[in-house]
Amino acid sequence: MDEGPRDEWLQLLDDLPVIVWEAAVPGPAFTLVSGGAERLLGYPGQRWIDEPMFFPSLMHEEDRDRTLASCAASTARGEDHELEYRLISATGAVHWFHNIVEVQFSETGEVSGIRGVLIDVTQRKQAELARREAEARLTLLADRVEDVLWVRTPERVLYVSPAYETIWGRTCASLLPDGTSFLDLVHPEDRGRLEQAFHACLSGAGTFDQTYRVVREDGETRWVHARAGMEPSSEGQVQVGIATDVTKRLQEEESLRQTQKLESLGRLAGGIAHDFNNILVSVLGNADLAGDEIRSGGDATPLLAEIVTAAERASALCRQMLSYSGRAPVAREARDLRKVTRELEGLLRTSLPKTASLSFEFSPQLPDVFVDVTQIHQVLMNLVVNAGEALGGQDGTVRIGVDLTECTPEELAKSWTGIAHAPGARVRLRVTDNGKGMDPESQHRVFDPFFTTKAHGRGLGMATVLGIARSHEGALFLDTQEGSGTTITLLLPLHVEDARSSPTGSRVVLVDSEPPTRELARRALVRAGHSVRVAGDCATALDLLNAERPDVVILDPSDLGPRTDELMRFLDRSTNDVPILLTPSGEVRGTELDGIAGEHLKKPYRASDLQHALSRALNRTP
Repeated sequence: MDEGPRDEWLQLLDDLPVIVWEAAVPGPAFTLVSGGAERLLGYPGQRWIDEPMFFPSLMHEEDRDRTLASCAASTARGEDHELEYRLISATGAVHWFHNIVEVQFSETGEVSGIRGVLIDVTQRKQAELARREAEARLTLLADRVEDVLWVRTPERVLYVSPAYETIWGRTCASLLPDGTSFLDLVHPEDRGRLEQAFHACLSGAGTFDQTYRVVREDGETRWVHARAGMEPSSEGQVQVGIATDVTKRLQEEESLRQTQKLESLGRLAGGIAHDFNNILVSVLGNADLAGDEIRSGGDATPLLAEIVTAAERASALCRQMLSYSGRAPVAREARDLRKVTRELEGLLRTSLPKTASLSFEFSPQLPDVFVDVTQIHQVLMNLVVNAGEALGGQDGTVRIGVDLTECTPEELAKSWTGIAHAPGARVRLRVTDNGKGMDPESQHRVFDPFFTTKAHGRGLGMATVLGIARSHEGALFLDTQEGSGTTITLLLPLHVEDARSSPTGSRVVLVDSEPPTRELARRALVRAGHSVRVAGDCATALDLLNAERPDVVILDPSDLGPRTDELMRFLDRSTNDVPILLTPSGEVRGTELDGIAGEHLKKPYRASDLQHALSRALNRTP
């Protein structure tokens, strides 16, 4: 090559942002080093040529022997090669270089030299090292946390932290061949829902946020809360997720709920004991005084009347407790809820402070509901009185609304009654005030028995409202905000007509497990001219009913012992048209009365109450 073109070629090499070099072998001894050497490392290229050991002295001591040996071996084999290593600049800075080496051959095919290009890759290498360091720190962190961290593509698992082995009881390696194998241990009741949500997330249809149970191979059940989403990466879209073992937290929450239930039960028991003790003081005291009067020839009638009054108070308290549980006996009838509400208008207005106004908002046409009118009146009184007190003596309005609404499963699931409700139409009763509203604690405990914010309140009003809602298969809702008023909503199912016929008669089968109550009822019925046959258990009752068809059955199903279900099937309205008078004395399992239609008489009752209820049963029309 002429000197002119060669000089131009060398000038072009010097201007490149790399180090171009040539070297003879063996050696290697540099014969050409471009100007990039001085720009990148601070040493003139001529020193590389003049000082055979200069270039090796620039190499990082950790890389020197490995790099020189690798280059020599590849050159000896006549193989082009690439190397990465560190060089130290004149300032002491460390630079990473990527060296691309090409082997040169003589005309006889012998290796005659090598040449190459040194490219500064410090920035790339630093980024690489930083990424690896971050990954190492992340892996170290993930290995130490109790949560399961995972990264996966739709096809395979890229990473899962060791906590997976603790929660699932399987090795992390077990996930690598089949990234969905974690579903194998998910509880069968949760698996379908979880699998659908998991694959929806992988397909980009949304985030993954699920709580579910894992049943380990050792039989232990763990609760897991898992969240995941899709993120872009060098692998394409990857799912990044975290799964937390929430078993302990859920157990603690359940323990707290049980503790709160026990606290409520304690308050309930204490309140009942307080009220009953006061009643018993009246009964026992007046009984003693009545005895003294009788022995001395005095008039005990007023004292006996006080005993009756105390007994009636005890009866009312029992009804309240049964109402709270939702198991109070009810005497229902088909009624227009608007008329039921209007019947109480005068009393409702007088129960409000003079500063409060009462308004009604009724839909023009509504289907009937099947209700115990007395209990619905009790609900209205409790709600309106509370609404008036919430106004705090200030001007305000209490509104009562009755209308028809369609209910979704999601809406009904928020009911305080805890009853599973089918969706559909309901008659809605709403009592709204613009008073002070409720603070968070009051909202949480408003339906607890004996909880009250009143100085002299007993705390049974709202608990009774809840119980009446339960006994009517209704739904109950609370909408309140501190400083912005309160709305209580009761949803009642629509009335379904009963097509049963009701003959009349006076042959009575009386079924009651309590001898004193049974004998009292028998005497009252015989005195009224009825023919009465009695049974204290289901077996005797079935014998009587199979032997002769009565005109009416009076039944307390509360505690009949074995064969109760058999007796109920016999009395089912679908197979038997005998009128029934139900006189439950306490809690009755819901299933025991399924299909049984009839009149209800709440215990305790007087002889006259029994006569009236029996007449209603005998003359009952569909």
